[in-house]
Amino acid sequence: MDTVHSDEILRRVPAARYVDRAWQDREAAHLWPKVWQFACTVDCVPNPGDWWEYRLGAMSAIIVRGQDGVLRAFQNACTHRASPLLDGSGCGLNAITCPFHGWTFDLAGKRGGSGKYDLKPLRLGVWAGMIFVDWRSEGESLEEFLGVVPGELAWVGLEQFTCRHVITIPIACNWKLVMDAFNEVYHVHTVHPQLLPAADDVNVPIRLLDRHSYFEQTFGVPSPRLKHDDGAMWRAFIENVGHRIGGTLAVDPSAPPPMPAIPEGDTLKDVLTRMVGDHLRTLSPIYADLDQRHILNDFHYYVFPNLIFNTFAGWFGMNRARPGDTPDTCFFDLWSFDLLPPGHVDAHVRPVASTITPEEAAAFGRVMMQDVELLPRLQRGMSQPGVEVLNLT
Repeated sequence: MDTVHSDEILRRVPAARYVDRAWQDREAAHLWPKVWQFACTVDCVPNPGDWWEYRLGAMSAIIVRGQDGVLRAFQNACTHRASPLLDGSGCGLNAITCPFHGWTFDLAGKRGGSGKYDLKPLRLGVWAGMIFVDWRSEGESLEEFLGVVPGELAWVGLEQFTCRHVITIPIACNWKLVMDAFNEVYHVHTVHPQLLPAADDVNVPIRLLDRHSYFEQTFGVPSPRLKHDDGAMWRAFIENVGHRIGGTLAVDPSAPPPMPAIPEGDTLKDVLTRMVGDHLRTLSPIYADLDQRHILNDFHYYVFPNLIFNTFAGWFGMNRARPGDTPDTCFFDLWSFDLLPPGHVDAHVRPVASTITPEEAAAFGRVMMQDVELLPRLQRGMSQPGVEVLNLT
């Protein structure tokens, strides 16, 4: 009988992890209740009486700003007959009232003096304006859980950013497929070829950070798969990251603005660096002394189990995936953060949450639409009889 080398085993992922209900049930029992998870931002609950629900499968947490200004998180279940208490988000609460029998709790989760029927509190931690919750009553702190990630991202100034919109897209795939797709660049040359003239998709090693991971993608250079072409690079840069010089997040690729002149002795990368740097200095003094690498590149962090940071100076997106009712469904949440100039009317506004169809994702540009179209195809492939493992090499 042949022996499979251990390294080869480590490079195989059982397809059952993406398609079997038994595996989803294991995650519901042994993963989600036992790990810190991003729920919302402090801007989601800015005032006393504000609340925001974080729902994940059958689990639900409510984050509430108390009348005393304190942030608290509770399991979203009445202690009488377990009815969910709140749905979605809202403001102006003076008390939490169960819609089933009318039991009432104050915003600190208290009911009466005995404490017997108080709401179940969840652990809550805040990093850079982002609220995380943990269903465990004890264990590692949020700081311990995040490890080196906050320190490595400190230069970005995440707490100064504003998320104005949270978009949820239901997708017919397992939530882990979303994490897989956004945590590698190997697929870029086939799925997102329009990126190649402006970004290196080959020299992008992934660095493990205990349970998290990191990679950095260089912009302002073409993929090693292509010859250098300034015109193609300019068009690719404007279409995909043109918001970094003050444009919109998704530019029509058929009508890019004219390419700027390149002074003698400079490259287009030098010109892009100055353009992005000039725009950044209109937003905040924290970027006054950035080098070319930090001005242009994409600093990409995966935070276990279901959060991706796609981070540039001046803008970052967070992609979060939550399981659906079945192993082949999930909810894909897009949090888009802008660094707004001082005094901007939208600075730290409460984000508006909405759900769109996969087809409507086209409004966010070709890259997002290509990923949204790809993911259900991957799910269909691994659901076929006889597909037992996915090979990582």
